[in-house]
Amino acid sequence: MLILRLKGASALDRNVPRFTLTNASLAGAAEAVRRIFEPGYILPDVPLQPPATEDTDRARQYRDQYNERFRPVLTLDLKNVTIEAILTAIAAKRGGGCGWFVEYLSDERRLEDSLVVFYVPGGVQVTAGPRRKLAARY
Repeated sequence: MLILRLKGASALDRNVPRFTLTNASLAGAAEAVRRIFEPGYILPDVPLQPPATEDTDRARQYRDQYNERFRPVLTLDLKNVTIEAILTAIAAKRGGGCGWFVEYLSDERRLEDSLVVFYVPGGVQVTAGPRRKLAARY
């Protein structure tokens, strides 16, 4: 795993007394991380089934990628860790080349105004961001 970060202290250095996931999906993990600094956060509603329903190779591949975001495979119990360590532990536990990044949406580089993104090679990506900012961005 390759880790690139800005020089000096960052919001990702914030200490978290305890972080627990039990049989969570990548989407559930992103939501739980977001709740650290935005209590009550829930991912925007997503359809339970992907839109592609035809029986072609491409449609099956898309459904597999879509469903991968919701496969419950993550169980963690971490104590006295930074947000960066939490993100790295989730990616390492998920395996399969999973990575993460945080995109700050303000010059102040506040987590509250950021996108937390997990990705797996092959097109699987989960993004948890502030609802008030996502509407303006996309």
